[in-house]
Amino acid sequence: MTFFLFKSKLRIHWPCFAATIIYALFLTYFYYTYVPLIPAFQLALGPLLLIILILGISKTEWSLLAFIFLFPLVNILPYLFGIFENIPHAPTALVLFLFFLLGWLLRQALFDRDKETIPHPLQPLIVFYAILILLSGLITFLRYGNFSPWLTNGWPELVVNADGVRAGGARMSVLFSSLNLISGLLFSLILFPHLKKKRFKSLALVALGLSFLLSLLFGLVQMAASSPLAQPQRWSQLKQFQSTYKDPNAFAFFLAAFFPLIIAAFLAKKNWRLPAIGLFGLSLACLLGSGARSALLASLVGIVFVLLASARQIKLSPRKKTLLVAGVALLIIGLFLSLALFSPFALSRRLNRSWLNLTSGFLNELFTGKLTLWTAATTMFRHYPLSGVGVGAFIVELPNYFIKQGLTPVPSDSAENALFQVLAELGIFGGVAAIALFLKFLKKARLSWQSTMSREEKILAAGISGGLVAGLVSFIFHSYIGSFEVKYLFWFLATWLLSSPAELPRSNGGPQKQRGWLGFSASAQYSALWKYGRVFWLALFFFLHLWNSLTSLSIPARTAEFAWEQDFGFYGWEKDSRGFDFRWAKKEAGLTVERLGARVVLPVLASHPDIEKKPVELRIYLADDWFKKKRMIYSWELRDKAWHHVELDLEKLFGNEAEKGEGTGSEARKAQPERPALDRVLAKATSAQIKGESERRVPRLNLRLVASRDWNPGRVLGIPDPRNIAFGLGRLAYFYPPPGPEQEVKIRKTIANSQWEGPQGATLAGNGSAELNFSVEEETCFLRLAVRGQKALGVGPLFEVRLDGQLVARTRLENEDWTYLYLPTPLRAGTHRLEVEFLNDLYAPSLGQDRNLFLGSVDLIRW
Repeated sequence: MTFFLFKSKLRIHWPCFAATIIYALFLTYFYYTYVPLIPAFQLALGPLLLIILILGISKTEWSLLAFIFLFPLVNILPYLFGIFENIPHAPTALVLFLFFLLGWLLRQALFDRDKETIPHPLQPLIVFYAILILLSGLITFLRYGNFSPWLTNGWPELVVNADGVRAGGARMSVLFSSLNLISGLLFSLILFPHLKKKRFKSLALVALGLSFLLSLLFGLVQMAASSPLAQPQRWSQLKQFQSTYKDPNAFAFFLAAFFPLIIAAFLAKKNWRLPAIGLFGLSLACLLGSGARSALLASLVGIVFVLLASARQIKLSPRKKTLLVAGVALLIIGLFLSLALFSPFALSRRLNRSWLNLTSGFLNELFTGKLTLWTAATTMFRHYPLSGVGVGAFIVELPNYFIKQGLTPVPSDSAENALFQVLAELGIFGGVAAIALFLKFLKKARLSWQSTMSREEKILAAGISGGLVAGLVSFIFHSYIGSFEVKYLFWFLATWLLSSPAELPRSNGGPQKQRGWLGFSASAQYSALWKYGRVFWLALFFFLHLWNSLTSLSIPARTAEFAWEQDFGFYGWEKDSRGFDFRWAKKEAGLTVERLGARVVLPVLASHPDIEKKPVELRIYLADDWFKKKRMIYSWELRDKAWHHVELDLEKLFGNEAEKGEGTGSEARKAQPERPALDRVLAKATSAQIKGESERRVPRLNLRLVASRDWNPGRVLGIPDPRNIAFGLGRLAYFYPPPGPEQEVKIRKTIANSQWEGPQGATLAGNGSAELNFSVEEETCFLRLAVRGQKALGVGPLFEVRLDGQLVARTRLENEDWTYLYLPTPLRAGTHRLEVEFLNDLYAPSLGQDRNLFLGSVDLIRW
């Protein structure tokens, strides 16, 4: 069956069709999750995606030309519609490529394909590297999902680094970084056979050149505009311009790569010289406005390279040739540096500041924090030399390594060096694969240079090579992990150079091999050792990275190492009319509970409009370190909109697993629990003293709270609230019974309340803290603090107690009489600091309500 539009016979290739369906499902999820569904933005983006898709199905060369023309231009679209970095979204160039790939896959699956093709000279290494990236990305993605569904329930949005980044953001980083590396490789594989056709090769270069010219013109308009034009606030404040690209660094990468091409065009043909001069001037002006110092260096290196490489095609004596090349190079370098140093643009300001940093010895400031990032990257590589921390995980792990290595934090989204990025994320496996790919490219590029080409073709090849050299210099100072247009340009130039006449369609007069189901033939150039050995190395990498992700890199391991307070499924903190702090939760939520006291109280509330008719069941499960449910410890039906208090016996919950047979709800209490045995407290104190730990680690356990149903205030009440709410949870409070019989207390020392220091002294009438310094002469003493609270609107004061900077207690006073708070932490001999912080002040004179906290004396006691 022949389709008039596509002029090809319909013939379904089922393996490829099945793969295309899977890819289409992935693309649907990706688009819905990461592409902003803003109507105006979709009206602009949608037609472009539809065009690239239809062209991909109808004819691959048409879709390639459209993609080459569009990928430098579409990145400005989100900025035009007010979608900046504060709204996480997929880069538009990536979305364009994904639709281009879908069209290409549909064509491979539905229509007859060419009977012969030319295999990509780097195909075996590219496929190996791509599979390595996929394996790393898959394991790292699962790691930030806590290996659901095998090791946990659902996809809990847990904290994954010291900056409080959640698992969802980490998974997005993994996905985007994996696609950043893989999509460029796929683009090269698809592009190569078509660049073997001379006419298409010229058209592709023209399409890219026209696109670049349009971006230059928009960049000049942006620089001349009186107010920011489609600029993120950060770059607008720095007066650096990004034109149609993601950021000024990506713009500058294009400029540095095109300067050698412009020089080559000037040298290749006389009728190209006038346009080349104009394009050179526009590019130079835009380079000054981009403010990228590394691009200035890359441009100069690329220009010198193309002059040296093109000199062989100039018909002059060696002496005159040397003088001409040196003179032109010095003239261009002088022009660049004079304009860069003395122009009123951002590049001049940055270069002058760099000179001051250099003369002052501030090397890290000179490199804008890159030395810190490189140190962190090499440290990650040292810790995980074989498999790295995982694709996309560098930026996630970076705050953790700032703490581990005592480094000053530097804001960045990459290692700012392509090789360091690869080593940190993929280890020695990825580093060796990338270097092998580079060396193989150099070998094939050398063959391209030795092939039979005309003078113009050789000069143009020199310009392409100079652009690649400039790109490699830029990769020393940036990773471009979020700038997909940079990767597509780099691989376009590399593939263009590889597609020279050195590789012919037929090597021995016979037809080439039939394509495989993905359109690529298997290479016969590699031995059986390579064919089977690569499977072994991939399997080894897979298990090494899996092991690291299940152990030291796992969320539970990082949580224990950095003592993070984990929770998920909650919205932001709010206050009710009583000044009571709480958070609304989804149907399923989880949190970490510290062992700060003998009992913990969980205030819970359900707000469903129909709760009297349809009660809400709340179940509490004890969870393991992966937040996987172990057993249910509490179940209760909420039948009204009042606050209820769930009390959990932490002594039993932190006990051994012998409690498993006690049944549901055995740890939940409505009355005062038994006091913990004094001998257990003293045993813990003795153990801590023997270990000599300077920093106390509070034991923790994980809970999962599951409600039977939720409701949406926006849909039910018609208010602007899109949340799905199941229940509310207030701040946890703990109770502190005395460790032993109160009649047996022996007071060793009393510190009067006049010793409390702070702006409010011993009377905390507003949120704030008071401190008290004291000394202990005897081992294994305990603290007893006298406190009194004044309620407001029925809620007593909530406060925290810290001993030597470590949180040891959090409680709420339920009556207004003086009472004792027994701190469960044993004291060692020496000087200590006690701090009390009042958290929930409320002052409503019109209602006659004033919540206050009064601090009394402090006793050092023993039994």
